[in-house]
Amino acid sequence: MSPNTRPSRIFLACVAVLLASGCAATVTAQGRWFSITDRNTQEGYEDFIRAYPDSEEASEAKKRIGNPDYAFLATCGIGTQKAFEGFLTSYPLSDYSLVARAYVEFLQETRTRDLKSYKRFISQHPHNPFASLAQVSLPIFWLKEMNQKVGVVVNIHGLTNKGLLGGGYKDPEKTRQGVWATFQGEMEKEGIQAILLDGLKSERITEGGIKEVVIVDYSEVEAPENPPPIAGPYDSPVANAFHWQAVHALSNLL
Repeated sequence: MSPNTRPSRIFLACVAVLLASGCAATVTAQGRWFSITDRNTQEGYEDFIRAYPDSEEASEAKKRIGNPDYAFLATCGIGTQKAFEGFLTSYPLSDYSLVARAYVEFLQETRTRDLKSYKRFISQHPHNPFASLAQVSLPIFWLKEMNQKVGVVVNIHGLTNKGLLGGGYKDPEKTRQGVWATFQGEMEKEGIQAILLDGLKSERITEGGIKEVVIVDYSEVEAPENPPPIAGPYDSPVANAFHWQAVHALSNLL
């Protein structure tokens, strides 16, 4: 071995060790970060910054300390009951505390995610701001219990200039497809197979053997003066049609 070879090998070995140590530290920081965000408390973020001051996550942790506006947005992004409880621990008197408590109550009371729990929540907490979200979810859980393939008719009645779908749709057909995509996503979460129909006389009803149809009335303007019941049966020559008034309530899902 030449005199120059051994030092170079030692140098490369040291570099490899340092790189491995850096990777291990990054993995450890990321693992701790997931644990900290799960708790979502100001104290937890402070502990993280002390332990990993140079990590990428530390800058995000600093934004969530002493800033209830940013912290609440981050909490909504996490979306779990535990995260909202952590937010309330850190900011019990913030402007968002009432909403956070209401959402914790909603998640707690509907944790079984079935028709019975949602109906009970609506009955026992009619003034909770998330009662409308529970109400608009009733047809989905009803259809889940029916265990049938479902046809969906989406009617668009009015759009605002900006729109509630996030994309500012002006084309009613694009909005219809957006509402359908949201509705379909919610149904898929519950294992419900659904297909989009052009109307109650659609050939896809007979071809697909559909026995249940949900009619979604969507408007971004205002609710009708005499809205149909949330899940009232309507006569249909081809299937059992159930009317779902999805006005402002549906925007909670979009």
